[in-house]
Amino acid sequence: TDLTHSIDRFARMFGMLAKREGKTIEVACDPGLTIRVDAQDIEEVLGNLLDNALKWCGSAMSLTARKRSGGIEILIEDDGPGIPAADRAEAMRSGARLDTSKPGTGLGLAIASDLLQAYGATLALEDSAKLGGLAVRIALPPDRVRSAKDRARP
Repeated sequence: TDLTHSIDRFARMFGMLAKREGKTIEVACDPGLTIRVDAQDIEEVLGNLLDNALKWCGSAMSLTARKRSGGIEILIEDDGPGIPAADRAEAMRSGARLDTSKPGTGLGLAIASDLLQAYGATLALEDSAKLGGLAVRIALPPDRVRSAKDRARP
C-alpha cells in the first residue's frame, strides 16, 4: 500500500470537512512511504482516527507520518479535551463511550487497534505535546515497511 498516497487523499478529504466546521488540519508526510498492510485496513484505521480527531478537536488537528527506526510512525493529534490516562484502556474497549455528548458507537478505537494488531502494529493513546489534546500514535514495525528493493520486484 502506498501510505503516502492514502495520507494525501485523507488530508484533502478531512481538510475540506475541517474547513466546513471552521477547523484546520496540518499534515506532514514523508514521501514514498510504502507498507505491507492492506489498503482498506489502513484506510479504515486512518478514517476512524481522523473522524474522532475532527469530532473532538476545538479548532485544530494534525496528521504526521514518518519513517522511524526502520518502521513507520503515524501520529494524529488534536486540541480537544483528550482522554485522561486512567480512562485510556476503557476508551479502547469495544463499545466503550466515555462521553456521550457527541454521536458515535464507541467502536472506532477498538476496530483501529484490532486491525493494527493483526499486522503486528501498535496503537497508543497519549497526551499531545503539540496541540494539548489527544495524540494517537501508530507504530508499524520494520517488517511492515516495504524497501526500495521490494518495490523494484514485479
